[in-house]
Amino acid sequence: MLTWRSGVKLVERARGALRQPEEDLIETAINKCRARLSGTAVFLASAANGVPLALTQFVKHNHVLHQRVVLVTVLIEEAPRIPSADRAEIIEVVEGITRVILHYGFMQYPTIYEGLRLACEQGKLPGIDLTDITYYIGRETIIPSEDVAGMALWRETVFAFLQRNAERSAAFFGVPPRQVVEFGTEIEI
Repeated sequence: MLTWRSGVKLVERARGALRQPEEDLIETAINKCRARLSGTAVFLASAANGVPLALTQFVKHNHVLHQRVVLVTVLIEEAPRIPSADRAEIIEVVEGITRVILHYGFMQYPTIYEGLRLACEQGKLPGIDLTDITYYIGRETIIPSEDVAGMALWRETVFAFLQRNAERSAAFFGVPPRQVVEFGTEIEI
């Protein structure tokens, strides 16, 4: 368990170093994207600030953004249950880019689709058709390395094995499987 916990902290530190600030995303959306694709794209984000790595990879390789981009972060709170009225926190980053923070209690099963459906029903996300969304999810491959300060190499190898065999984010968060696109990134720890 200590190896898992330490490994998760190392991966989040590496993600933080790779993650772009929101200001770069706004600059990219306004000035650098050659086109805007029709529809809505949802990018899962592990942090409630910055740009998800999957979005960074998508823009880097395609030079486009969708007309509507939703950045979704799930936070598990220290309360057993969070009422439906308090579930979705909506932050408008810039026109066409919205951050949604879904709050769940530790006794609740965090389902992104249900959280977004609830936000749409409450009028917090108008104009979104949940059946016509593409969910972009980052998948990291952990590369153990002696060059990066962290854990002993054998513990990093154990963590990489555990992480590779962990449940996929899309399955864990109840994302409709036919609407998922995964972007892979290698992270050295």
